[in-house]
Amino acid sequence: MKLIISYIALALWIPLVLFIDYLTPLGIADGILYIPGIVFSAVFRKKIFIIIYAVLCTIATLAGIFFSPDTGIPVSIYSINRIYAIAVIWLVAIYNLIRIVQAEKIEKLGRMIIMSAWNKQVKYNDEWISVEDYLKRDLGINVSHSIDPESAAKMIRDMDGTEK
Repeated sequence: MKLIISYIALALWIPLVLFIDYLTPLGIADGILYIPGIVFSAVFRKKIFIIIYAVLCTIATLAGIFFSPDTGIPVSIYSINRIYAIAVIWLVAIYNLIRIVQAEKIEKLGRMIIMSAWNKQVKYNDEWISVEDYLKRDLGINVSHSIDPESAAKMIRDMDGTEK
């Protein structure tokens, strides 16, 4: 029920701000009133929702140019105000998107990983795969192999047939 109320509140926020824009003369930066809706949209933790909401706020900010009463203010003044509002809308939206991506990574890292004690394979979606494959599939991490100095020295000693 709380989720439905939240969706309704966000859906009503854009027309409310657009109505305030209708009552406010051109040149007053009321497009910034869309920001609380963008901030609140992060509650849903859905990237596509934040993007769609930011697009709708951008469209409403631009539409406000046609609905706001003209008071003779130069186009450059109210255009700068609208550009500023749109820039802030997208900065907050991008910030929310980054936070969601970071939260998803933290959630992935916080999960229990089941690893075989015998061959070091990882259970991933009911399949046993190598650690390298797991890191690539689940976390998007590429793995490269190298040799540590101690093992390299041992390998050289073994190849030379000498013991040091």
